[in-house]
Order: sequence, then structure tokens, then C-alpha cells
Amino acid sequence: MKINQTINATPNFQVLSEDQIERIFFAALDVLARTGCRIPCAQALRLFDQTDALVSDRDRVRLPPAMVEQSLRSHPRKFTLTGRTGKYPLRLQKDQVHFGTGVHIPSVPGAQKGEGLSWQETLTHAAHLADYHFNIDFLTCHGCAESPEGKGEEKKKFLTLLRGCTKPMLLSTKDTHGLWEQWRMASILRGGEEELRLSPLFILQITPHSPLVFTPEGVEQLLFCADKGLPCLCFSSPVAGVSAPLSISGVLVQTLAEGMMASVISSLHKPGLPFVLGGNFSFGPRAGGDLCAGQPELSLTQAAFADIVKWLGLPVCSTGGCSEATGLGQQAAMEMATSLYYGFFSGTNLVQHVGFLNRGRDLSLDGILLCDELIGMIKQIGKGIDTEEEYLALDVISEIGPGGEFISSEHTFRHYLEWYQPKYIDRTTYTTWSGLGRKTMLDNIQQERMRILAEYTPESLDPGIEHELIRSIEL
Repeated sequence: MKINQTINATPNFQVLSEDQIERIFFAALDVLARTGCRIPCAQALRLFDQTDALVSDRDRVRLPPAMVEQSLRSHPRKFTLTGRTGKYPLRLQKDQVHFGTGVHIPSVPGAQKGEGLSWQETLTHAAHLADYHFNIDFLTCHGCAESPEGKGEEKKKFLTLLRGCTKPMLLSTKDTHGLWEQWRMASILRGGEEELRLSPLFILQITPHSPLVFTPEGVEQLLFCADKGLPCLCFSSPVAGVSAPLSISGVLVQTLAEGMMASVISSLHKPGLPFVLGGNFSFGPRAGGDLCAGQPELSLTQAAFADIVKWLGLPVCSTGGCSEATGLGQQAAMEMATSLYYGFFSGTNLVQHVGFLNRGRDLSLDGILLCDELIGMIKQIGKGIDTEEEYLALDVISEIGPGGEFISSEHTFRHYLEWYQPKYIDRTTYTTWSGLGRKTMLDNIQQERMRILAEYTPESLDPGIEHELIRSIEL
């Protein structure tokens, strides 16, 4: 037995040193003390009345560092989302990585040209695919232009997702009333408000308006989450050179400052909110005014932000598995793979926007399947290399000897299935591939998607609970 040994069970990856993280954190504290944020919400502003915060110009709030550091310590270091059935828990704790689709997309999701899917069909299909695939851990409610407007919109979407997927969810909503509807339905499903508090079904995303402005609706939803113990993600979307400095460190400082302000607001109202910090970083503008979303700097920035948030002891969220490309082709595969790789090895807890195209605006159902394959390959790399005696294979090498073959050995049989088995990648010869019809990887993906949607049925809702949920929509 060898003692005093160091073994890497998995590959190690970190962008920033602790000294760099501290400099960014201290700079973010300076931003909140010198510059502050706009908080246009009377309820939130009243929370600052009996504190050392300084409120000026009606709604500009500046904070002393002590307030910020105290609030950051009020959040749990880990919590769990359990989903509808509890079979697929999301443990949001250091270096536990989960992948899912993305929220609040303004255009019609799907990107399935020629299929003419309605909003409900798209949501249903996305829910079924997320429920079916092992490497997709959570589902989101995709905003879209074709979704029903007016009374009951949030409830109808939520019920569609509950019927189609048993996994946890990441949601967003237009206003606090929509959030209340989702929370009430989740309470019905869980059997009460307190049960939902202990076993949350979903996490809510709020998005500040960079630079350093919170919307009244976002702050109200943050306060609702703090009151109900509903997990909340503060997910900034800065555009470097437009709504944030055109430097990676500057973007990190501003994004962290926005997230820490949300932390202070929630802890002043009620300490203990299950809280996640995140960012959707982009760089622009480029020629023509379009935003860039595919540069390698984006993945680097998100990995660095993960270093910072993990250092603070909080869960972290970023984007990954999405592409600037308008179609699911070579560019999309490159950009999806890069962002998924960095998201995984940086230890990002929630990697959202898996399967999105067109600068993250359109959900591709086929993109979900492609990313499931990519995630599987990345997880295989993440397993690292075992150097125990069985894997060093000294006995089998000695037994077979020079000039022998390992194909028929028991050692090969035992370890064969430990190697990654692709679903859609073709590893045959050119002759075999040509003889089988020259199917591309995308052909294989599309064929499998149609098979899944035709044959797979998620676990059904309890009939009594479903009836009660339908009644709540009709109210």
C-alpha cells in the first residue's frame, strides 16, 4: 500500500487564482459602495431605512462592504431541487454540474423548419426530450411569441411542463402574479406550502438590467422568493462594450456587484434564501449591430465567474450548449462543445441554454439530442484515469506477453463497457457508412428524435392532483 499519495480522481480546472478572485470581489464591493444600483421598488427601498445603506436620487442605493459580506453568509451553501417525482434531484452544491435548456427566449422556439409546431407542441416536445435524455437534468419554460397571452398564460405553460417532464425546472415569469400562480400550483403538487419549501420543484430566474439597474418586477419577485423560501437565480446579462466594460475583469466585477445587491435585498427582507448567482455574458457590437455570442472569451469568462461564485460558497449558473449559428451544423457543434466543456470542468452548477441556436434565441429540438451526446463525451473525460492495480493491468500484460492479443482476455471483457458508447456518432469505415445510406450525424439525430416523440411517454401526473391543477387554471 502506498501512503502519502496524491490522486486526481477527476481532471482539475481553474481559471483564476485566489488572489485574482479577491481583487475582483473587492472591486465589486467598491462598485456597490461608490456607484451603487438603481432599485425602483418602494418595498425594497424601505428595507434600507434602518441600515447603513445610503439611498440618494430617489432609488440609487449604495452599500457598505459589511452589509454585503453579512448578506452573502446568510444563504445556504447547498440546496436541492427535487422535481415532480423526486427521482432526479438537482443538488446545488460545490462542483455538482447539471445541464438544462434555457429560459425567457423572445422568439418562437423549436427551429424545426417546416414542422409548424405550435407553442404548446414545442413545449411538450422539449419536455419529453428533456425527460427522456439522461444528460439533460432540468427543463425550462421557453418564452415565445406564439404562447397564449392574457389570463392563465403562466399556469397553462407550467401545467404543460408538469405533464411532459418529471425533472426539476428553471422558470421565469413576467410579473409577481405569474410567479404566485406557479408557486400555488407547485404547492398543490407538493401537498402544501411548507412541503414545497422543504422540497422545491423549481428555481426562479430574475434578470437585472445591466449596468446596475433592477426592474420593479424583478425586485418584487426576489422578495416573494425570500418570503416563501423559493430558490432564486440572479442572472445578469451584460454585453461587454455595450452594457458593461469591454474587458473580462470589468464584466466580472459588474456582474458580481449586481448579484451581490440582489443578495442584500433578499437577506434584509428574510435571511436564508436559497440563492444562485449567474451570468449570460456576451461581447458586442460587431459590424451591423448584432451581438456576438460565439467567441471563446465567453466560455473563459463564464468559467472565471464560476471560480468567483464557488469561492463565495454559493451555487453558480451560466450558459452552455448554445450557438450563434442559425442552423444545427458545424459551427453550432463547435460552439456548443466549447461552452459545455468549460461549463462542466469549471464546476458550474446549472448550465442552461442547452440546444439553443441563433445567438441563443431559438430552441432546436435536435440540438437537445446533439448536446446530450456532447455532454456524455465530456462527462467521460471528467471521470479521469484510475491508477489502481486492476487498471494498471500488470497481470494481464504479463499473461499475454509480447506479440499476444488482448481482444479475447477477461480484462478486456470487464472494461469494454466503461468506454463511451456513442449514440449518434458514426465510427464505421467509409465503405460501411456508404453502404448504409451515407447518413450524417444530423440524420441519425432527427430519426431518433422522431422515434422518441412517437414512443416515449413520461410518468403521468396523479389524476387527483392533475384535476386540482386544472381547476386552479380555470379560477
